[in-house]
Amino acid sequence: MSRPIRLDDVLAAFGDQLVRTVVLPAGGPAAITGVALLEPGDTPEPGQLVLVVGARGGKALTMAEDAARAGAAALVVKGGPVPEQGEVPLAIVHIDARARWDQVEMLARTAIEGAWTDDASVTGLPALAETVATLVGGLVSIEDAAHQVVAYSHTGDDADAVRRQTIMGRRCPEPYRDHLRTWGVYRKLWPPEEAVAIPADPAIGANERLAIGIQAGNRPLGSIWVQRTDRPFSADAAEVLRGASRLAALRMAGPGGQARPAAAPQRLAAVPQDFTYGLLTGRVDSALLARHLGLDADTAMTVAAVDLHDPGTDAAAKELRRTQALDVAAVYAAAYRHDVYLTEACGLVYLMVPGPGDGVEDWLGGLVATLRASLGTPAKAAVADRVAKIAEIPAAKEQAYQILLLGLGAPVVSIGDVRSKLQLRKALDAVAAVPELRGSAVAALSPELAKSLRAYLDAFGDVAVAAAALHVHPNTLRYRLKRIRELAGIDLDDPDERLLATLQLRLADHG
Repeated sequence: MSRPIRLDDVLAAFGDQLVRTVVLPAGGPAAITGVALLEPGDTPEPGQLVLVVGARGGKALTMAEDAARAGAAALVVKGGPVPEQGEVPLAIVHIDARARWDQVEMLARTAIEGAWTDDASVTGLPALAETVATLVGGLVSIEDAAHQVVAYSHTGDDADAVRRQTIMGRRCPEPYRDHLRTWGVYRKLWPPEEAVAIPADPAIGANERLAIGIQAGNRPLGSIWVQRTDRPFSADAAEVLRGASRLAALRMAGPGGQARPAAAPQRLAAVPQDFTYGLLTGRVDSALLARHLGLDADTAMTVAAVDLHDPGTDAAAKELRRTQALDVAAVYAAAYRHDVYLTEACGLVYLMVPGPGDGVEDWLGGLVATLRASLGTPAKAAVADRVAKIAEIPAAKEQAYQILLLGLGAPVVSIGDVRSKLQLRKALDAVAAVPELRGSAVAALSPELAKSLRAYLDAFGDVAVAAAALHVHPNTLRYRLKRIRELAGIDLDDPDERLLATLQLRLADHG
């Protein structure tokens, strides 16, 4: 018996074109563990999704009471009266009267037996299809090597005739495949990693499309198709499809497809999340991890961190945006490099890039811009020092995190931009650990006098420059400096006291 799944999972497999209405019982739908094609008078097993064959309309609905008593989870019927929500003993799904029962059963079994759950070898493909649809701006379907649809994005009113037939029949319609062969599209999909543009054909109801092959070594695994809607594809559509193709290959090639990182394609296995998390935190022996990942322990790594800076307060909504951010980052990471390792820790997304990490800042800039546009959060990224070996990755993780804590305005900040700020932060932490320094002389100053002293010290004692920065007359600043000497007992002519005052002011800012 398959593990229970929700009715929503089955409805997702059916698609919008098949389902007409769904009527739920007062207590909500039951979990589904199996599917059966039954005629009136047959008795279902507990947990089954019952496809009512040989009866329509009101006659089919009379089966509901008997099916509910037998423990069935839901009924699927064609046509007939639609009861009010809560007035039925179990969930009833009304489907298109033209649908074939053998196709409906196939879709239901696909959902129930795991192709649409986290236990399947194609884990994550529906989410990948939705992510690509968002990033490219179109309607996405993913097919296997036999042209069977294994996942697709949400289908709305923008679907053309070919897409509707594809989703309904779970495979690309033969007439359109004939056109694709005539145009040589399938030949262009191999070798993969090059998006193929397919012109619109109004005669057969086909909008413009983009397609890319999915391949494991020399073995074709399938393809990704994007139908254009009423808006053009995104400028980086080809790059997004390249990354999506690499991820799809990992998830379609065999076990272990649940991990998000893009491993080298020749390994054809996604890197387990525990491994990438172990790299990042140092909780597992680095040499052991390196051997498992096929890396040398002395492999250099560039580590970056991405923070969504999600201002939302709804926990469920924040979790959804975090998951979406991981999906988007996975697509962009796979497009950027074959060997980017991606994981999440403490609410941040971390990326580890073997080697020098050439172009990583520009690539992160594109990722951050996409996250901001697609999720509506002020995402930012930080790039740490490149480390010389895998064992040093945890230190780079901490450095990237500290860069983000600085709260600078740029979308992407690298260690080269803020090294002195981080070093000062460490110095201030050391100063804060000394009790007699925490009880500083500047604590006796008002906020206005402290600000004036800070401006004077930052200007290296140039009263005119400091006064201009404060927007006051130089004589006003001179009076304030006199008051500072009196209240705090600071000799501003003594370089040691000026240095100590500077540290104490920075410490106050540092908190």
